Amino acid sequence: MEDHPAYKYSIRILSKKDYSRAKLRLKLVARDYEDIADELIDLLVQKKFLREEYYIEARIKGMMKKNYSPSYIKSKLNEEEAYASEELINSIFEEWGFNKFDQIENLIRKKSISHNWQDEDYKLPENKAKLIRFVHSKGHNWEDLKEFL
Repeated sequence: MEDHPAYKYSIRILSKKDYSRAKLRLKLVARDYEDIADELIDLLVQKKFLREEYYIEARIKGMMKKNYSPSYIKSKLNEEEAYASEELINSIFEEWGFNKFDQIENLIRKKSISHNWQDEDYKLPENKAKLIRFVHSKGHNWEDLKEFL
């Protein structure tokens, strides 16, 4: 198996970044290695070349830094077939000192800068709707935004 081109391809891409099992399988299928994809993935996991937990942690941190809510992160990971518990997501948030209100504040600041809003312009009715949609697109709910405002 280690002489197979699929193995060498897998090692090459895994040396550059971490992947989930599902994403690696998609890459192997795209290269016409579907017949050995599952067996190869099991071997890579056994040899600890494929470490899905590192991929999941990196995805959580990346989305967290882009101000996505924990619930949004969890649903996105589920879509990718890379499952993470709420406890894991929350522990990473705590470890890095992130919380939903800081994220909402960052999103408001970002929107204010991009629209050249002054201090309290985000509270104007015409701007409030834009802000609500923007914050909601990151997975935050209206109650959290309302509490923040």
